[in-house]
Amino acid sequence: MSNIRYADVYTSLLRYISETAEALTIAHGVQITPYNFDTVGDTSRLPEGNLFGISDWSLENIDSVYGMEIPLFIGFAVLSDMNLDLLENKLLNDLVSHIAKAYSESTISIYKANQLTEEILGVMTFGKTFKVMPARHDSARTFKMVQATLLCPKNIGY
Repeated sequence: MSNIRYADVYTSLLRYISETAEALTIAHGVQITPYNFDTVGDTSRLPEGNLFGISDWSLENIDSVYGMEIPLFIGFAVLSDMNLDLLENKLLNDLVSHIAKAYSESTISIYKANQLTEEILGVMTFGKTFKVMPARHDSARTFKMVQATLLCPKNIGY
């Protein structure tokens, strides 16, 4: 099995948000667009629509049972959500349920970056602790994120 590289983790996180956004779109009948919130600092420059993505992620190569820890924020920016029904009762409910399944069926595959193959190099799983952050608002959207940590039993290696 190949070593895991930083690019493999990054690519796999983007793939995860894309696949999850698609599943949420199907489950709730409303378009959810995958987005990397780290790509823009000014929320007025976000693309139109309801967004699901990650922000403020980092990677720590550690010497323990888990070779990598990946703290991140994962969540939503939604438009025109009266009483926050879509955000709180549907989208966040599904996301928190997924994260809470830590150490069981809730894994994220690490795929080889820049390859046409489906080679899986390892898996990440959500740690046992997470925190749902307070909502914040701008003129168009409500934002709500979950602070979580992904764990991987392998280290970054070249």
